Amino acid sequence: MIRVLFVCTANIFRSMSAELLFRKYLQDIKKDKDIKIASAGTRANSFNKPYSYTLKRLKEYACDPTKHKATRVTSSLLAQSDLIICMANHHKECVDALVPGKSILFNDLAYHIKKDVLDDDEYAYEHGHDFDLEQFCRDTVTYLHDAMPMMYQNLHLFLKSDKELLLTPIEVEEEEISDDKMETEKGKNN
Repeated sequence: MIRVLFVCTANIFRSMSAELLFRKYLQDIKKDKDIKIASAGTRANSFNKPYSYTLKRLKEYACDPTKHKATRVTSSLLAQSDLIICMANHHKECVDALVPGKSILFNDLAYHIKKDVLDDDEYAYEHGHDFDLEQFCRDTVTYLHDAMPMMYQNLHLFLKSDKELLLTPIEVEEEEISDDKMETEKGKNN
């Protein structure tokens, strides 16, 4: 059995939704016995609750979020997981610091793009606070839902026989990166 863990910040929106949607997708295609799915947050606590908009949208996809409890990422939870799917690069950095080589970005696995799945706070920071939260939640859950077939299809790119991970870059850049350019890129990210 393969153990997949979805990770975001609070485990009440993105990773929770991905867990429930992927579980439902696997049930629908009769592969739910092959993969065990969980989710956790880098800063999860029991005080945070999901938005009602998120819960409503998940129910529209026949997912039952009522039993979900926010779970905090722990080193043992990470160690037990075969593949850790992170919603944003800052989650991946946290995971990689504890268990190198077991994580990938959600969008990288599903669509072969290195792009974060934003939460509402990150979206507001990038686009301003004047946005429709209900529509944002609906759109994000729909985006995650629509990615599930690609997530499942692309798992084989990262799993070798007997659950051994093969986390190699999906896109191979033909451009050679000089040490100067690498230092410049590091400076941009800091």
